[in-house]
Amino acid sequence: MKPSTVLWIAICTSLCAGMVWAGPRSDYMLNCQGCHLPDGSGVVGKVPSFADLGNFLNVDGGREFIVRVPGTAQSKLSDANTARVLNWILENFSASSLPDEFIPYSREEVAALRSVRLDDIGSERARLVSRIEALGT
Repeated sequence: MKPSTVLWIAICTSLCAGMVWAGPRSDYMLNCQGCHLPDGSGVVGKVPSFADLGNFLNVDGGREFIVRVPGTAQSKLSDANTARVLNWILENFSASSLPDEFIPYSREEVAALRSVRLDDIGSERARLVSRIEALGT
């Protein structure tokens, strides 16, 4: 085989390997930003903003809620990639509201929580927001 052919095979293999999984930012772009927008701001009254998402981690049930909402629970992403995207969202759009003792989501945690159906999203969100507001955050 010619050296130039080997070089091209090596280059193509390297490029393709990088495309297998481009990371949580790319997963966000492909799976989340269509509704939540590139900056995570959402659409007022329709799609929640991610700006203060970290506050949910400060109240009982909030951490679970983030994984159980349909956009997360029903995502086509693997449990591991979903965990990475959630952590990326929290760290990039909601860093100022994260608790000091923030523990990143794991694949195992996402897998367990995704399997529990959330029946009344609106009521659960309202209950959690009320708890967050009671904390003064």
